[in-house]
Amino acid sequence: MTTQTYNPNRVAAGVTSGGQFTTGTRMEPQVSLTPSATEPKSQVEETVDDVFTYSPDFEDTPENREALTAAVQDMYDDEHHTAIYVGHDDKLTDEQISSIMRGDAQGASDNVFESWGHESQWDGNQEFLRTHLGSHGIDLDDLDDDAQDTLREIPENHDDSDIFADLARNTGDQLFVAPVIPHMSNAPAATRSGNNEEATQARVTYLTAELTRLGIDPNLDSNRETIQELVENGPHDWHEGMRLEVLDYAPLTDAAPYDLDGEIYLPDNRETVYTNPHVVLMDRENGSGHSGQLTGTLTHTSEARDRYTRVDLDRTQGYSWENAAGIIPSYYKNEKVTRLL
Repeated sequence: MTTQTYNPNRVAAGVTSGGQFTTGTRMEPQVSLTPSATEPKSQVEETVDDVFTYSPDFEDTPENREALTAAVQDMYDDEHHTAIYVGHDDKLTDEQISSIMRGDAQGASDNVFESWGHESQWDGNQEFLRTHLGSHGIDLDDLDDDAQDTLREIPENHDDSDIFADLARNTGDQLFVAPVIPHMSNAPAATRSGNNEEATQARVTYLTAELTRLGIDPNLDSNRETIQELVENGPHDWHEGMRLEVLDYAPLTDAAPYDLDGEIYLPDNRETVYTNPHVVLMDRENGSGHSGQLTGTLTHTSEARDRYTRVDLDRTQGYSWENAAGIIPSYYKNEKVTRLL
């Protein structure tokens, strides 16, 4: 007779031991919830560590670290930040506008930045940093300069301020002049023989021919009358420096093609067709002149880098028509179409 002994821990062949009902003790592997020594730190962690390193008097307590980490994380998450707010009364100066008209948009931009951009940008980001850290219970003055520089780099890198574009938007309409006859060097000698009947007729003939070349119909009574008035009521003495100009009260964006969301771009040439243009025959050396309005279309081709043909501000061309005649600039609005060449 065979005696069998019951063993409660015995496992039948083919059956895997363990499971939720096993009577034995099973040891689970240990899992560490802290970063390993080789795991790289995040950008936020590195910045926080740098701040504590640069500011030994700013105690590295759990509370301070938690507050600083939250503040730094918020700054990194804020991808758009405006450090400089340009007031509605702030505008481009005449010098800066003229730089744009000369095709030197970069020079105008540099002038803006040198004038007040850099200082304002630093102040704006510094004030933002002070306010932002304060909202997290941290006093900016408790941090050393190197720590402040480290933190200020974050809003500086996210700063979307565009002082130049904002100033251009605020500049508003200006009285521009387009020199359609930029000088009188090719005018017949008879036009300079004094203010007499012979000179008057020579001047009328000369202006008529030049305006016809530019697209004005000389056979219209209104145009003949305007030309006659320009000569009779315009400058007494003619010389090479006199000009016939289109007076155009327009936005900077019309006079100098400008993308307010990007860069100023000035091609070498552009062609503008004015409809029923306002014109002035003027001696800018003494301020004498007379204005009138022509009927029809007049075509003007300008080159930004050519001082004789480019469009520019009225008030930067010697005597300005606005000051000499005491006119209201907004009267000289024109309908026009510009084509870049």
